[in-house]
Amino acid sequence: MPIDWRHYRSQAFDELLEAAGEPRTAARPLVEYLSGLSTAELAARRLASELTIKAMGITFTVYSDGRNVDRAWPFDILPRVISRTEWERTQAGLKQRVTALNCFRTSTPTRRSSRTACSRKRCWPIRRTSGRSVRA
Repeated sequence: MPIDWRHYRSQAFDELLEAAGEPRTAARPLVEYLSGLSTAELAARRLASELTIKAMGITFTVYSDGRNVDRAWPFDILPRVISRTEWERTQAGLKQRVTALNCFRTSTPTRRSSRTACSRKRCWPIRRTSGRSVRA
């Protein structure tokens, strides 16, 4: 029995469907594909992904719960489909954060030979001269 999207509703933001239950433009091909799969086919694919994750040993441990038990990584077989516009904005933000993290990582005092300071747009190499930082 295929998924009946007409009766599906989410209380939270849904990447796949609009509030009225219609597929978002970017997700329409995926929704059409999923509509052709039976519940048994979806369940078999989910089981296959769970078994693969377990066989590959992809796990994590929550130490704060006191049990220290390895847990399988949660994985949703339905991909998150976003439009090109959404991706370009997300990508720009990720690049900005990676640049900032790299600047921070390379400017830690544990690195002796060269240090890096961040400007607004990029990392600037710094060399140490007689106790003062000087731009290279």
